[in-house]
Amino acid sequence: MRKAVAAADVDLAKEGCAPNLTLIVTDDGQALIAGLAKAHPKLFGLLSALEMDSLRKSPGPAWSWHVTQPKRADGAPVVRDGAGSPSAFVVQGAKLSRLGSPIRQEVDAGFVVLDVESIDGLTLKQIGDFAVMRALVPTRDAQNERFGYDSILNLFKDDDTPEGLTPFDREYLAAVYRGGNGFTYNQKTKQIAQDVERGEQSADLGDDTNGTP
Repeated sequence: MRKAVAAADVDLAKEGCAPNLTLIVTDDGQALIAGLAKAHPKLFGLLSALEMDSLRKSPGPAWSWHVTQPKRADGAPVVRDGAGSPSAFVVQGAKLSRLGSPIRQEVDAGFVVLDVESIDGLTLKQIGDFAVMRALVPTRDAQNERFGYDSILNLFKDDDTPEGLTPFDREYLAAVYRGGNGFTYNQKTKQIAQDVERGEQSADLGDDTNGTP
């Protein structure tokens, strides 16, 4: 998994760091999640009741969720506005601008659970790369539907399974983690789309010029 993160050009802490990506293989994912939710509810962070219900009811074979917390754009903690909305925060000294946001949602930890029978015949690289893709970004689980791009996310939906992270996967992960903090949702979404498109164009150019993917 560390190799997959490095291949996507995402910053990686040194060996021996406190891990924030957890991969669990079990024979009953739904029972495991139900047990964790009862014994360790903090592992599910700020998941809404609707999101938690969807996670519990998902048939698998893969489940994932993230523990996030709001922070200032510079990484400092924020204070919730107890008198207002749960999503309202007090940010001392914030510079308000339409070009950026003073608040960001930081992913503290990612969890991936896989059904043990589903990984039969898969390589460690396929399993690890899939876990990285699901744990580093909140990718949507389409259940039985195929993801619309050539991606490791199709690992359990394709007969022709990818061998690991695809060029699209690596560019998408790099785009998500590239750049500074404090972007608005719309700004970051547009940036990711542009970066992925440039990456695909570069790959097509490489195919035309030297025959290598």
